Amino acid sequence: MAAQQKVEARPKKWLIPLILLWLREESSSYGYEVMERLEEEFGFEQISPGTVYRTLRQMENEGLCKSE
Repeated sequence: MAAQQKVEARPKKWLIPLILLWLREESSSYGYEVMERLEEEFGFEQISPGTVYRTLRQMENEGLCKSE
């Protein structure tokens, strides 16, 4: 049996559904907390803060979430 290969590619906009799942449970959260939870609960290592905050800003522009 062949060993499983680790998949490095992720679908485009893969972060949006994961953040929405987290925000559904925790309606009020900070970007840093979202980043920690993605690492802890979904097993992603070293997510770039810039990526998370850009994605949150994009989501806000699309009306998927709002910031205060």
